[in-house]
Amino acid sequence: MSGIINYYHGESGTVADCWWGLSGEFLAYHMELVGDPHRSWALDYGGDIGVDPEIREGDEVVCWRLEDTAGIWVSNRSESATKLQEAIDRVLQNRRIVRAWEVAESEEEYAAIGQEIYESTGQPLRVMTAEESPGALAVLAAGWA
Repeated sequence: MSGIINYYHGESGTVADCWWGLSGEFLAYHMELVGDPHRSWALDYGGDIGVDPEIREGDEVVCWRLEDTAGIWVSNRSESATKLQEAIDRVLQNRRIVRAWEVAESEEEYAAIGQEIYESTGQPLRVMTAEESPGALAVLAAGWA
């Protein structure tokens, strides 16, 4: 993973795809980019970089450094302080999902998170590795991945 130090205020690109992905026990919201000379993807795993879940394929996006230790990817349409705050609020809602995954202890809890992701995005959770984990097995068995 690269941290905020490797993200540049104002860097931009076009979104190729966005999805929730699971790699082992690691749940993150993924954004695939084209046209950004610095990266081809960004992850929101609840750390220093947020990705607005309202971003869609084909959107032109920009990364705003909010402070020394935090940044957010938003649509170029998010030009006002109000729109930026709305994007931050949506990122915080996604982070609630990441945190719930981190503390889940049962198959039912993992399956409920997989269901929430599906119902909110219309896409199943993508299991990114063959590495088995209790969470991956639970969402696969429940049909949410």
